[in-house]
Amino acid sequence: MSTGVRLEEAIPAAVGDFFDEADVGTRLRVWGKGNKPRTIPVHDEAAQAVRTYLAGRTGRLGRPAADDRLLVR
Repeated sequence: MSTGVRLEEAIPAAVGDFFDEADVGTRLRVWGKGNKPRTIPVHDEAAQAVRTYLAGRTGRLGRPAADDRLLVR
């Protein structure tokens, strides 16, 4: 995702963890060591790729809920 996030943090991320924050841009909420949440910036190109992925996923699987996994096969 061009965020520097560790794979073990990205895999369990939910749809609702990918969001836009006013005056900051697109962010991803992940839980790191010690199960502590943190938000990290997502580069514009990566954010657009995720949005495109979610749009295609919606066509295949239906609209995801905020607590559904962000990344599925």
